[in-house]
Amino acid sequence: MKRKITILGILFYLIALSNIQLFGQPHTISIRLGPQTGQDAFVGDNYLHTNWGSLLDNLATGWTMQGTPIVGRSLIQFYFAIPNNAIITNARLSLYGNPTPVNPNHFGLNTAYLRRIVSPWVDDVVTWSTHPDYITTHQVMLPESTSPLQDYLNINVTEMVRDMVNHPTESFGFIFMLNTEWFYRSMNFASSECADVSKRPFTSDNIYNYGWYYPHFE
Repeated sequence: MKRKITILGILFYLIALSNIQLFGQPHTISIRLGPQTGQDAFVGDNYLHTNWGSLLDNLATGWTMQGTPIVGRSLIQFYFAIPNNAIITNARLSLYGNPTPVNPNHFGLNTAYLRRIVSPWVDDVVTWSTHPDYITTHQVMLPESTSPLQDYLNINVTEMVRDMVNHPTESFGFIFMLNTEWFYRSMNFASSECADVSKRPFTSDNIYNYGWYYPHFE
């Protein structure tokens, strides 16, 4: 009897393993930011009620205008189609140095942060005065640039994307802002408006969807 139970246990293990291989393989979701896949916008405190939803820059800046200090931040949101029961195993974001900037490229002591936006916004409506809320939990630091057109590739945003999946009603993309918002410093990436599509923000996320696994063992 013991041997039969052992054999049945081994068979069950092999069946379970085959189901994991068939239904539990990680899947990769890759998104290039564009009109159908997300939104981005710039907001600046020098024009409280002006919308810049079509700017070529995803810019974080501390600068001056006619001698007056100004602060600028950018908002970036991908439209993820990730089931809320999925496990994010790896999430990466790539931002590309801006080949066609309206504002200065990377400049100065420009260490910056990506933080999770927790209130809704619309790219062709948002302004500084309607600036969405954000939190610093699992924020990601972007180190000081070493050249004006430096790309920041495969930024590890896994923990933030996990938070986005786990809290969908409190997740509306990333805010991109300087660590020290004071002149003269900037970090400037190509936006979803860039004519060179390969320079637009890009995300690649590996997921494991438990929804495909558990039904086979209920």
